[in-house]
Parts: sequence; structure tokens; C-alpha cells
Amino acid sequence: MNNVISLETKINSQQIQQNKIYGSTLRASADSLYGKSAVQVYKGESIESAMARADVLFEAEKTFEQWHHNGRTITGDQFIIKRSDTGAKLGNVTGRYKAVQPIEIVSTWQRLVSSEGWNLKTIGNIDGGKRVWALAETDRQFFVGNSQIGDNISTQLLLSTSFDGT
Repeated sequence: MNNVISLETKINSQQIQQNKIYGSTLRASADSLYGKSAVQVYKGESIESAMARADVLFEAEKTFEQWHHNGRTITGDQFIIKRSDTGAKLGNVTGRYKAVQPIEIVSTWQRLVSSEGWNLKTIGNIDGGKRVWALAETDRQFFVGNSQIGDNISTQLLLSTSFDGT
């Protein structure tokens, strides 16, 4: 009997250590994915201020795709969407693509969620602005489980967009 208890204790201790390592690995992965470009929107803060902190206060500019070959500049029928502030490429698009600006997207989302009495919670970007996202917290909750055990679940809405036509 003692062997069983100490074996269970040892396994539980190892699982706890593995979970600590696994949890920190997940946090490190999330930090490297989101970087410092996901921020909480403070109550009363302007959208522009939160977007600047989240590094999404830029314009998406559509320019011709060009390359150089044997001293010639060649222009194709494709376009590049690039950031106005850094010139970083956000995606390739066709001539039909109309770039919608991040400020328009997030402001529209904020007006929509505010009209329901909800709050914009987080704004961020992935991969240098190739994807811009915003998370809204709703007032809707539901309970999963029974009277002895269960969880309260809060609902949130996610807006995500990109600048490559997807």
C-alpha cells in the first residue's frame, strides 16, 4: 500500500512539474506569436491611443509590385499592401482588392459592440500587422455543469482581418 501511495505522489509531482513547464512553454509561444502587440483597452481610452499601443495605427497602402532584372524595373499585374509607417509588406493582392484601413475596421467594431453595451477588451496584431484583431467582452454568460460542479462561461467576440485578401 505504501508503494502505491508514493508512486501516485511521485507521478502527481512529475505531472505538476510537466504542467508548469508546459504552461510556461505555452505562455512563451503566445508571447512570441503576439509579441508586445496585444494590449488591453482601458476604460475611457480612445481607440487611437489603444491602436497606437498595439502597433496597428498605420495605413495600409496599395502599391504596384515591382522587381528588378538585368537593370530593368518590371511591374506585374499584382499589388503589394504595405504599412505606411514602416514600409513592411503585409500581403499580395490583385487590382480588385480595396484596402480597408485598420482605424476604420477597429472603430466600426467598437461602435458595434458599444451599441450592445459591451466593451472592447483587447486590440492586437500578428506578424507585424499582417493580421489585425480586436476582442470584445459581452455581458452574456452561461453555466455549464450541474448543481454540484460546473463553470460560468463568459462570451466574447473576436474580429480578425488581414491585408492579403483572405
